[in-house]
Amino acid sequence: MHNYAGGCIIRWVIMVLNVHKRFRQGQILKLVNSEPISSQDELRRRLSHVKVRVTQATLSRDMSELKLVKTAAGYKPLSNGE
Repeated sequence: MHNYAGGCIIRWVIMVLNVHKRFRQGQILKLVNSEPISSQDELRRRLSHVKVRVTQATLSRDMSELKLVKTAAGYKPLSNGE
């Protein structure tokens, strides 16, 4: 017997997590593009000010996925020309 309801719940949870991830990564990009941020801990604190709670491991993973690089002016997205 298939557990259809359980499968629907799992798909719903995955969808919600993906929406939250996209929102969180959007907030990360908004912050690094609007002000100099020199450390992951500073970025994590700034995210908490906009009510986005994130662990260091998740933040590190997000920064890697977003291809953020540390520059003299703080973290910035890696441009296509670099």
